[in-house]
Amino acid sequence: MRRNFFEDFAYRESREPDAQYGDLLRRLADRGRVAVSGMDIDSVMVPMHYMEFDLSNGFPAITERDLTRGTSPEIIANYQSNPDRRPLAGPLKQGMAEMLAFMNGAVTQQELKEWGCSFWTPWLTHEKTSKRGLPDGHLGLGSYGAAFHAFPTDTGTPFDQYEALVGQIRDRPELRTHIVTPFVPDKITRAPGHQQKTVVVPCHGLQHFIVDLATGTIDLHHFQRSGDVPVGVPYNMTGYAAVLMMVAQVTGYKPGALRHIISDAHYYTTSQPAVEELVTRDPYPFPKLHINPEIKELRDFRVSDFEIEGYVAHPPMKVGEVAV
Repeated sequence: MRRNFFEDFAYRESREPDAQYGDLLRRLADRGRVAVSGMDIDSVMVPMHYMEFDLSNGFPAITERDLTRGTSPEIIANYQSNPDRRPLAGPLKQGMAEMLAFMNGAVTQQELKEWGCSFWTPWLTHEKTSKRGLPDGHLGLGSYGAAFHAFPTDTGTPFDQYEALVGQIRDRPELRTHIVTPFVPDKITRAPGHQQKTVVVPCHGLQHFIVDLATGTIDLHHFQRSGDVPVGVPYNMTGYAAVLMMVAQVTGYKPGALRHIISDAHYYTTSQPAVEELVTRDPYPFPKLHINPEIKELRDFRVSDFEIEGYVAHPPMKVGEVAV
C-alpha cells in the first residue's frame, strides 16, 4: 500500500509575514497603466504577475484586511483579530463555498446559495442572463461549474475533470497532464457570429498539478486570465490553496507550493481609496487552514470541513463591488 505522505504535512511554527500581495498592490499603484475593459468603469492594470506561496509557511489568506468579518462601520470600528481555531466565517466562508460549489457542478444561483455562496447575485439579474440567452439565474454552460464538472465531449457524455484528475494522480502520478480548465472555447467567445454562453467568462481556474514522487509533495500552478486585485484575488489565492490541500489529501501527497500567475491584474478606479490604504498596511504571518482528515473524496468536502487558526489581520474594509 502506498504511503500517505499527506500525514507528514505540517506548518512551520515560525511563519514569516508574506508581502507578495502588498507588492502586487504597490506595483499597480506605482506602475499600473490605464486600461480599457468591457466594464463601464475605468481601470488600472499590470500584465503577468507571479506569486508563489509555500503552504508550509501558512494558508495564503491575506492579512492586509480581515477576510472573515463583515464591513459594516460598527464591525470596522470595534474590530479585534481572532487568532483562535474556528470555523470559516464571513466572505472567506462564502469564497470557499463558491469553490466547492463549482467543483461539484453548480451552474445556477439556487445551487450556489445551497452551498452557501451569494457572491453571484449581482451577475444573475434577468437583464444579464437574458443578454446571453440564458434562463433566469443560470450562469451558463461556459461557466466554472459546467466546465469543471461536465465539460462537453465528442461522445456527448459530460466529462468530470476533477474526478478524472484525482483518478489519474492516484494511478499515474508521474504524468505531466494533471490539468483542469475552466475554459470552454465555443461558450466564451464573442467573435462575429457567436454568442457568449456564460454571464461572465471564467476569470481563474486553469490548473496544472505537479507531483514530486521523491518528496511526496504536490504543487499547483494556477493561471488566472483576469484578476481584480483588491476585490477578487484574495479569494482566488485562498480558493486554489484549498484546492491544492484537498487534492493532496485525497491522493496521499503533501501540499507544496501554490504558484499563482495573473495575466491581467487590475483594479477599478472605484477601489482607488482602498488600494491607497491597503499598501500602507504591513502584513502579518499567514494563518493555518485545517481540513477534516476523514474526507477521502473531493465531492465529499463541505465548508464545515475547514477551520482557520492563527489569523491575525488588519481591520476589514470595503474595497469595491466589481470583480472581473
